[in-house]
Amino acid sequence: MNQSGRSLFFHLSNLAKKNSEFSYRVTNAPKVTQPSGYDFDSMRMARSWLLVLVGFLAAGCAASEPPSTPLRGHLALASSPAYSRAAFGTHWKLVRGHCDVREIDLERAEVPPGEDRDGDGCRDDGPLRDAYTGTVILPAQAQIDHVFPLKAAWLAGADGWAPAKRHAFYNDLDNTIAVTGRLNESKGERTISQWQPPDHTEWCDYARRYAVVATRYELALTAADQAAVTRMEHTCP
Repeated sequence: MNQSGRSLFFHLSNLAKKNSEFSYRVTNAPKVTQPSGYDFDSMRMARSWLLVLVGFLAAGCAASEPPSTPLRGHLALASSPAYSRAAFGTHWKLVRGHCDVREIDLERAEVPPGEDRDGDGCRDDGPLRDAYTGTVILPAQAQIDHVFPLKAAWLAGADGWAPAKRHAFYNDLDNTIAVTGRLNESKGERTISQWQPPDHTEWCDYARRYAVVATRYELALTAADQAAVTRMEHTCP
């Protein structure tokens, strides 16, 4: 029962108690002629209806109060294993021939595209454009960022996934992007409401990727992350 329900319950209970005491005194008092204007039978009937009303209101207040449900985060603290990056896998999967996810990401960011200097079939050897700053960097300076961070995914439900699904998430090309290593490390595991690309012209792509991945893997977004996605999508042409 909520606070207002308790207050009403105790108020009506006190009224019922007073009526009960009054009825007891009347019932056990010496028999006298009933004064004009007083109807003791009606008073006793009113007391009975009042007690019924108290019970009805108490039941209604209890039913209207929502059950207490623990937050998922609290349950995770009690029952989920601690986050481990290795739980998502430790290697990039092959996507095309000998080219893995990292090499495909480097290839997609190349300017101009298409250089394969080492002859491995992966066009990932030339300079590339950092998607978060717009600057041109060398492959050796690049790291692969997960747009939707692995730890955020873990806390949003990936802790309960099968290993194969976590590995698929880790290698999802919609969630991976080549950026400057320094910038990737500074972002860390922060979500979209906590970190955004310095280059605002990249906000649209970043927000759309974040939303697509969250929907694909049924990852819950916080209110702050939802607001950030909406705000950043307003920059889309």
